[in-house]
Amino acid sequence: MDRSTSGAVFDLQIAPSKEASSRFRQRSTLEAVPSIDVYTLDDWLGTLIQDIRHPNLDGLRDTLKTLGADILGGREAMLSLCDFHRLTTSLAPPFALKEAIRMVEGQGPLSSSDMARARLAEYLLSRVDDADDSDLAFLWKNLHFVEPGKLLQRLPEVALSIWRALPRQVFEELRRPTEAVGDWAACVVKAIPAETLLEYWPDDEAPFKELIAVRPDLLDISTFWRVADVGFPVAFPNIDLSSDRTVDAMIEGLYTSSAMRSAVELAGPLRILESLHRRSSVNDVSSFMHWVPYCLRDSSVAGEFLNQPKTLSVPLLQAMTSVLEPDSVPNDYGDDPWLAALLKVKVETGYLPLGLAAYGFSRALGWRSRSVAELLQLTFDPLHGAVSTSSLEDSYWRLIEHRLPWVRESERWDRGRRLRAIVAKLFIDKRLVPRAFARMATSGEVFVALMDEALSRYGGRRFLQDVESSLQSDSDEYSQARQELIRNFLNGRKRK
Repeated sequence: MDRSTSGAVFDLQIAPSKEASSRFRQRSTLEAVPSIDVYTLDDWLGTLIQDIRHPNLDGLRDTLKTLGADILGGREAMLSLCDFHRLTTSLAPPFALKEAIRMVEGQGPLSSSDMARARLAEYLLSRVDDADDSDLAFLWKNLHFVEPGKLLQRLPEVALSIWRALPRQVFEELRRPTEAVGDWAACVVKAIPAETLLEYWPDDEAPFKELIAVRPDLLDISTFWRVADVGFPVAFPNIDLSSDRTVDAMIEGLYTSSAMRSAVELAGPLRILESLHRRSSVNDVSSFMHWVPYCLRDSSVAGEFLNQPKTLSVPLLQAMTSVLEPDSVPNDYGDDPWLAALLKVKVETGYLPLGLAAYGFSRALGWRSRSVAELLQLTFDPLHGAVSTSSLEDSYWRLIEHRLPWVRESERWDRGRRLRAIVAKLFIDKRLVPRAFARMATSGEVFVALMDEALSRYGGRRFLQDVESSLQSDSDEYSQARQELIRNFLNGRKRK
């Protein structure tokens, strides 16, 4: 084109020497002459001359075609285009990223080009391992310029890098899932392994509702609940707690009183108790027993839980006894829930732990149970054996002693006799089933001592005769032997 316009910005014309005289039309022209190569590939001129020597070898002409029509300015934009191309080729050093970003975000001709941002964002995908936090911030801000197919190819690596550097920004975009960037935020969150997602969690202000919509699997990880504890349950409207794994993880992760109370309200106390039962079969449940008080604020819940057909774990039952007074669980009809639970333990394990035996015996001495005879029959033998050998812990004895009749200080030491006395009193005074009395003690010697206590009470002889009569229809060896023992005892202690 005619270059004789006065005041035009200087530009360089390159032409074959044989045509130079006809092409140079600018006043005061200087004819180009051969010279040594003073340029390098590290500047715009070197990039341009390299392309002249080897057309489009590194894609410069493709860059010019793509970006040239998308930028403002005249021929002077060639410098920026050449520099930008050089800084975004596969041979560019890592530090070139910073300069390329500056060119796009600065005041130059590339600042208005969406194509330049797309080109740089795609280039960053291939250099994500070399990118620092500010580079990744640029990538995150311009992800929507990248073709989805190209991003998906590198999504796992890109997601990890962005999450480690910019978790808060990801969460901010996740709050806007209907927008393009919000959609990519969901893609990024989905691509991150749960362990990494939780490791780089920014704070407790994350959009839990939106996050769970994208990553429901987090609900099954205890670390997630530990992170979410402070915001629970406000941040979890209508949360789905149908999965046992979710409830188990929640129990392991939550730690504040308010969160645990809310969890019990949402999941239901029975679900929490069932989870504790599941955990106790494979883990040391003692570290989770602080949940029990929140589940037993309504004592009827305990009754429903104790009546379940499965055998309940001993540690869980012991934790419940530490929270509930012996008379607290209702028993308005049917068998006593505590009797049902203790019987299942005895059947499953072959013995009844002394702590549970003391609790069951204390309940039998109270006013609530409808299964007094059965509770005494289940608990008397192990307790009597323990007090006879002085092996019953004082804490267990205290559960019982305050419900025993008063005795003189000199008689308190004989705990075995005090147990026998209260059993005889209850059977006679409350007219409990005589047949149960016959099986109160495995040892014949202890049973004779128990009959002595019964005989010493008003109506005792008549009661023991009823016990003997209750066994007459039984033909098994134990019943026959026990019937004979009662008969001999009564015959040996004739009325005077």
